Amino acid sequence: MFQLYINPVIREAMQSLQHIGLVTIRHGERPKVTEPALSSIVGQFSESIKHLLLHSEDSLDNLKDARLLLESHVAELAAENRTEDDIAKLETIVDSQASYSQDSTQFLEQDQLFHIYLAKISQNSIYETLVTSLFEWMKIFHRQEVRAEGFEQLTIQEHHDIILQIKNQDSAAAAKIMRTHLRRSNAEYQRNIK
Repeated sequence: MFQLYINPVIREAMQSLQHIGLVTIRHGERPKVTEPALSSIVGQFSESIKHLLLHSEDSLDNLKDARLLLESHVAELAAENRTEDDIAKLETIVDSQASYSQDSTQFLEQDQLFHIYLAKISQNSIYETLVTSLFEWMKIFHRQEVRAEGFEQLTIQEHHDIILQIKNQDSAAAAKIMRTHLRRSNAEYQRNIK
């Protein structure tokens, strides 16, 4: 039986390309270039970003600053692109979040869903992927003790305020409230980790 010899260097290179999702290799077939997916591309450099964040003194501040800019714009786009179903979904997420005010893990999970769904409403898949990734990267710095009396209720109220402006299709007000929400949240975080 004829056995095709493949140079070990080429085989290793092809396996590396397969590992990062650029080609698909099936036994007995030629390698095929895969269609790029945004989530897999972001996933490829996510671990490098986590490493960078862990070893840079300014990482948390830089991450919060980037999130502020990104999510303010996401709120603007959500106000422009939202549907009635989107508003209903956001309200359901926030109602669920409110029911978990005594459960930090579930409360934060619903918070994440709220922000990611806003990014989905923006109708920009890059923003949705980036917001999802930002939450993953923020977990590096997350501390459970970041809770203060009234913090949960204030978060819920701010989320309702953002939804109202998105419902009203007031993109400037939605962005402004999002900035206020994230700045307040960032300040609360800083106070509680000292």
